[in-house]
Amino acid sequence: MKKLITLLLLLQNIACTNTSQEYIKINPEAQTIQTELIISDKTAPRMYYDIAVIDSCMAVSNFHSDSLLQIRPLNNPEQCLRCFYQGNGPYEYSMPFALGTVRSEYDRLSFFDIQSRKLVTLKIDSGINMKEKIMPDSLPACHDLNETSQLYYGVDVDMIHRLFFICDKTNGRVQKSIEYFPDIQDGYDEFSLPMLYMCSLCVNENSHSVVTAMLNMNLIHFYDLEGNRKKSVLIGDQLQLPDKGSKSLDFHESNKYFRQICGNEQYVYALYSGKRLEEGASDIFVFDWDGEIKKRYHTDRPLEKLAVTKSDKYLVGIALNEEGGTDIVKIPLE
Repeated sequence: MKKLITLLLLLQNIACTNTSQEYIKINPEAQTIQTELIISDKTAPRMYYDIAVIDSCMAVSNFHSDSLLQIRPLNNPEQCLRCFYQGNGPYEYSMPFALGTVRSEYDRLSFFDIQSRKLVTLKIDSGINMKEKIMPDSLPACHDLNETSQLYYGVDVDMIHRLFFICDKTNGRVQKSIEYFPDIQDGYDEFSLPMLYMCSLCVNENSHSVVTAMLNMNLIHFYDLEGNRKKSVLIGDQLQLPDKGSKSLDFHESNKYFRQICGNEQYVYALYSGKRLEEGASDIFVFDWDGEIKKRYHTDRPLEKLAVTKSDKYLVGIALNEEGGTDIVKIPLE
């Protein structure tokens, strides 16, 4: 009998230990960094909503322009090297978003268009060479898409495929849906779950890693390419969740946490807020691809989007301004 009681107590202790180790808690001191304004919207109305960058130039998407996707040199960002226009024809787009994938090539930018299902890759050296392909019809409509040599990884618009999905590139069939984590669904309206678990996605094939950063929770998760969770990191001491009694399915009145992530071969950069949606985000957490925290930055103005160069020399971001528009800023990392 004593042996049985001892065994039960031991199992209970193990269970409690596993629960307490569900998340790794961090709260490092932040280093303040300055942003440099490189494009202002004061001369023309600009509402940038996405950005990607390589060492020589950046691509920005602009709501308030027929030239929806613009390629601009970093050494002269007011110049436009090439524009891609809004429309339904060849090399025209409706709402292009940057592909989140970490690429080993240093001269390429990739975007995908939700409505036209186009995936475009730009090779930029002495000129701009463009390759466009149509993604399979069976690929779920995504607001966040990554790719490896064989697979697509995405967060579908209505999150039918849970946290994120893994899909065959050849036929567009979903191979695996990754379950929601953590399991905190009790008390929430089932129609609000896609927003409760809304996340950003970044994939690095060379590091065999997938990272998801949660918008409505102070959590960031690290998976392998097969979708097995390796580590979850909690910012602060307690898990923060939206109000279960919220009248809005998107928890608009609640604080937002990880707004977006991007990465290069070395690190993952996670844009963090902890404030309401309209207040933007001012902290950047830097992790390696194993989930080890490296740095925490605090910016001098709130950011909406972030991109990092392959060489890790600087970040570029979309920043809110006092007029309600957006600016493009650069953040040196060296």
